Amino acid sequence: MATMDGWHLGMTSARHESGPRGVETISTGKGDHGGVSYGAYQLSSKSGTLREYLDQSRYEKE
Repeated sequence: MATMDGWHLGMTSARHESGPRGVETISTGKGDHGGVSYGAYQLSSKSGTLREYLDQSRYEKE
């Protein structure tokens, strides 16, 4: 039986979104209404979650 030891917030969603590929994951966007998605949490290019993250991050200008 699995335990919660070592689990942290976001671990479950990251595992199911990008699997072992982690933060370097970039989806093709094929068959995905959200378009191309980026990173461990698969931030969507079409829904605005990627832009929202970049706007509030220190990487806003990059």
